Amino acid sequence: MSEKKYSLWDKIDNFWYYHKWKVAGVIFLIVAIIAVIGFNRANTDKRVYDFTAISVFARPMTTGDYTLDKQLEGVITDIDQNGDTALKMSNYYITEKANGSNDQMSMGQFESDLANARGDIILFDKANLERYLARDIFSDISDYTDLSQFPAEDIIYRNDIPVAVRLSDSKALSDMNFIIDDIYVSVMFTPDYADEKTLASRELAKDVIEKLIIK
Repeated sequence: MSEKKYSLWDKIDNFWYYHKWKVAGVIFLIVAIIAVIGFNRANTDKRVYDFTAISVFARPMTTGDYTLDKQLEGVITDIDQNGDTALKMSNYYITEKANGSNDQMSMGQFESDLANARGDIILFDKANLERYLARDIFSDISDYTDLSQFPAEDIIYRNDIPVAVRLSDSKALSDMNFIIDDIYVSVMFTPDYADEKTLASRELAKDVIEKLIIK
């Protein structure tokens, strides 16, 4: 008896019959990956910012509460001279216990900013400042503001180096109806590989802090 010969279409039909669900799963996975990549690209913030401020608070703030960009109008300058003066805000909410899934997500995002030195000033509430105070992430804040204008108890030190000051009775925060007590401002460290734009934005931190400490 001669062996039956199958056409190409017969072979394809046979393969599909036995493997259609595997093929469908692979196609679905590929489509899903393409969709995620497309979504991420579409939502990537392509705006170039002149200054970046980070807040790390135990209480989330709404857009209505937190309008720091309006408070710093005229303070942030177009350091890259692209015709757009822009402040970027990155807000992270880490509760005092820091044991929730949202806490872990915020901590991971903040760690990414720290690893890449993304950010010029960091605003902390007291609990989160104490959490990160042992980390080598701060600049000497006396390079950015005159410490003689602060009460001794409003200056925070790390290894005898002043790294943060309390924004006591800040008019800018008051104008935002800011209700978090004990807010401290610090300046992120400047990496050795910093480019001219990063150096310029760190320098701009002096003017920003002076605005924030006005009572």
